[in-house]
Amino acid sequence: MLFVIDGVRYMLYEPKTEAEFENLVKEHIAEIFGKDSLYFDIKPDLRSKADISSKPDGIVIVFSSNPCVYIVEYELARHQVYNHVMPQISKFNKSFESHETKGKIIEAIYRGIQKFFIPIQTSLHFAPPAD
Repeated sequence: MLFVIDGVRYMLYEPKTEAEFENLVKEHIAEIFGKDSLYFDIKPDLRSKADISSKPDGIVIVFSSNPCVYIVEYELARHQVYNHVMPQISKFNKSFESHETKGKIIEAIYRGIQKFFIPIQTSLHFAPPAD
């Protein structure tokens, strides 16, 4: 299938695996979520109050006039909506009712941010004032 947008021709392409799709999305985070976004390739284990586990494929923070956090889950079009996709969304939704889950997301983002910075060792030495 061919799409033409603003004179540019696009061909429809369907990734063969979720891993391939994930890599394509990572390459185009700025185009998908905006240039003021930060993608974290982290997969925290989120648990609901009923101890039902779910693992997202990533987290995105969008630093815009209305900042927000997105849980990212990669799914191929061939996956069944009601048997595969909806149960995952339901698990993510239920896990957000838990304060522990919110804490895990914050910790995972914090660890992800730490990877962007190189720790700098500094020591300050003050000389006594000259008499």
